[in-house]
Amino acid sequence: MNLFKKHFLTLINVFLCPTKFRLSTYFLSIISLLGYSKILMGDTTSLASLVDSQNHFSINLPVNWEKKENINGFLVASFSPFENDSDQYREFCGIKTINIPPDQADEIPKNILEKYSKDLFGTYTLTFNHNDNGVILANGKSVQWTSTKYRFEELQLQVLSFYYRANKTEIIQLSCHGLLDDYPKYKVEFENIAKSLKTWE
Repeated sequence: MNLFKKHFLTLINVFLCPTKFRLSTYFLSIISLLGYSKILMGDTTSLASLVDSQNHFSINLPVNWEKKENINGFLVASFSPFENDSDQYREFCGIKTINIPPDQADEIPKNILEKYSKDLFGTYTLTFNHNDNGVILANGKSVQWTSTKYRFEELQLQVLSFYYRANKTEIIQLSCHGLLDDYPKYKVEFENIAKSLKTWE
């Protein structure tokens, strides 16, 4: 019997036979069920701060995601845990720096943003389609973003990329990748991670 079912049955018994069970048992089961549901939905409140003094940024990442440095062109990437035994992909967010010309210091043209997104995938991407773009506020600063669907080998994926001004000649790109079918349930978490990123000169 799994943990969720065990505590659910305990609650049913408390209501059917209240004299047989102590009040503490009732509250213990309530607390356990809430904790279990939090695990199922993903704990987006447990974040740990990562500070990169050399590249002048900080970001909050989920504590249960695996952090890897200097991987596949990213300064750092954070990978979600597998959801179950059949899960074939780990959603992740990766950070890299991009040099830009001085005339893009205020706003990066959309076609250049699309190029930066496409450069994430190189020759490995079989199909590539921008489907949205816009601006969010992160720590009081406007941050441009793009949303892109692509196919890598047999996987249908979607990436949400954010672009932060680091200085007059450099931006920081945060790209968050997920399976197309699972992307909606990770989107809010991706956005929360993006809103936590801070840069300084």
